Amino acid sequence: MSLPNNQDIYVWELPVAELAAVLNDFLGRLSPTRVSIVTDQLRAILRAEGQQELVVLAASAGAANLDAAVVLIATIAKPGDTATVLHMDWTRPASSGDAEIAQDRETAQGCALAIAQRLTPIFSAHDVRFIQWATDPEETTSHSVSSDADQSVFAWPRRTGFSPIGTLDYLAMDYPTAGNPTAETRVDLEGEATVVIEPLASDSPSVVADFEQVIQRTYQGSLDCPQLEEYRAPAEIIQSYRNVDSYAPDLWFWVRAAGNDDSSCGEVVGCMMLAKHCNSTTNDLVLELVYMGVLPEHRGRRYGQQIMQQIAQVCIKENASRLVLAVDQRNHPAHAAYRRSGMQSLFRETVWVHSNQPASLG
Repeated sequence: MSLPNNQDIYVWELPVAELAAVLNDFLGRLSPTRVSIVTDQLRAILRAEGQQELVVLAASAGAANLDAAVVLIATIAKPGDTATVLHMDWTRPASSGDAEIAQDRETAQGCALAIAQRLTPIFSAHDVRFIQWATDPEETTSHSVSSDADQSVFAWPRRTGFSPIGTLDYLAMDYPTAGNPTAETRVDLEGEATVVIEPLASDSPSVVADFEQVIQRTYQGSLDCPQLEEYRAPAEIIQSYRNVDSYAPDLWFWVRAAGNDDSSCGEVVGCMMLAKHCNSTTNDLVLELVYMGVLPEHRGRRYGQQIMQQIAQVCIKENASRLVLAVDQRNHPAHAAYRRSGMQSLFRETVWVHSNQPASLG
């Protein structure tokens, strides 16, 4: 690829050791929370044995020049058909206070597209069909980037053809453990329980198929990143829940209407899935609410908060120190249920997605 001045763009694979040398500057325009997330992901990937493949590409005008290069870090999930972009930016980003922007728009665009073109066959060789990218939300970081939108960290997803599908709020609640005995937990149900959760507890193909059908039905009219279905079929979304290290099939549940007595359950009204993580600092168990959905015909009955109370009891039974979840900031009913249950804000991020098709990325 050439720039308007006929200067070629040079793209190369960057060794991790060289990435480490520029990492502080490379991440310099991210919020502290985002820096922590990206560096934690990098450490986990480098420690893992074959679970994810790390891809680091650099591009610069004319020849390899790491001091004036654009770098992209991505990971490829194994198994699975998904790749994740961790970050993309100049190795030495110009600050918003600079009198002159060190890198011009044409070079930025040229480097981004050249990297995207190199990525497409790499992803295709690994059968990657879906690419995701999380960034700081624009509204919370505009003070820290250049006033020129083409120089901001949010220009990179757009340059490479990604589309935003929503901004997620990450919420958490802590639970009492030996290491944190003072954590406050709300586990009391408000009045008589109207729903109960029942473990999936079967790998029978017919039972699993029924469960997946319930999941797909709960997607109808969903307020959580509804645009995602333009890029992923429901079956692919469900499979992605299984293709992660945190997959915990023993914590997948039917949600049923409460029966007439403690031993009976009524009809299925929804589903709920948890995943297991390990706190790398304390080694405590952390549970993640991967998905919770209510069938369309059963919505509007405040089942969400009832399910959250059931989840709290699961967390205590599993001796988890924390529950975490992500919710689309536009999903006001779910947000309200989580807040009423005592969930507190952690951070917010914007999610971008792209389908990997030959010659289409970028």
